[in-house]
Amino acid sequence: MTLPRLDPPTADERARALAAMPPVRGPRRPPLTPGRLFYLARHEWPQWFVPGSPLRRRWVRRRELRAAERRLTFAPRPAPTGQQPPLNVVLLTGADYVVQTLYAMKSWRRHAGRPVAFTLIDDSSLDADARTRLLRAGGHIAIQDAASTERLLDAQLPAARYPVLRRLRLAYFHLRKLTDTFLAGDGPRIVVDTDVLLHRPPAELLHHFDHGRPFYFRDCTESYGVTAAQLSELAGVAVPARVNSGCFAFRPAQLDWDYLEAVSTRLLARHGYSFYHEQALVAVLCGAHLAAELSDAYQVFPDEAEARHPTRTALHYLDGANNPRMLLSWPLLEN
Repeated sequence: MTLPRLDPPTADERARALAAMPPVRGPRRPPLTPGRLFYLARHEWPQWFVPGSPLRRRWVRRRELRAAERRLTFAPRPAPTGQQPPLNVVLLTGADYVVQTLYAMKSWRRHAGRPVAFTLIDDSSLDADARTRLLRAGGHIAIQDAASTERLLDAQLPAARYPVLRRLRLAYFHLRKLTDTFLAGDGPRIVVDTDVLLHRPPAELLHHFDHGRPFYFRDCTESYGVTAAQLSELAGVAVPARVNSGCFAFRPAQLDWDYLEAVSTRLLARHGYSFYHEQALVAVLCGAHLAAELSDAYQVFPDEAEARHPTRTALHYLDGANNPRMLLSWPLLEN
């Protein structure tokens, strides 16, 4: 399907869009300057002696995650039979998401029924240790580092032509699931969050992938920052009501960056910034390309009973390792 032609954003719309954005995020882990050490010694480290303090909780969570990582094994598995093409699966990850990325990759390897080629998009926080830990999963894993992403962006999404998308991705990491994942290659790919796990062979998902049809998970509620009707009017397409961007598939040719720049700019200029901005853009693309909505076998935000004993094909837990329900499912992948 051809995307509708939208007038280019005006200078006033761009100015209002840029003004609506959150501030650019600094490094996830600031360098240990003398001022930083003083701050930690004065305000952070004393929390260690307070039971239940944020510092103690973070320390306990890190220990739990590293223990889970040690339990996870990646024994070689027999090569699947048949001539199916490999699944191209892309995950945006970083130093804080290594463990859940490993579990996500194992779930796809175990249940896909065919080879899986993973591309891991570095959010600019992966160091040498994190890369080594990720690559121990073996198989086909390519890590697109931050410098490579910047070169691809400068070539395909120059800031002079796409000022809103380029500026917003610096402040809003979720947008990188669109801007950073479709730059290299031209084949179809599945973009998936690291808190999505497969628990059964995804026959429905594979059917759409093999036939070149985009697809998405149905969200537990409509979350675009605006209504689907407002988004449809702004984008010039019929937007589905409950698109969840935790797992979706497109071909790079289906992303018209001029169109997305116009939609993103007008969405910010008219309605302001929303945490769900990226999901709104994915929903627009799903509507424009008549993407398939996967059945309720692909569930968003499962309850505790479902997390302990999954009956669905795939679960999107939301909030990653901060969601204890996802940790309830991890033992199922540890053998």
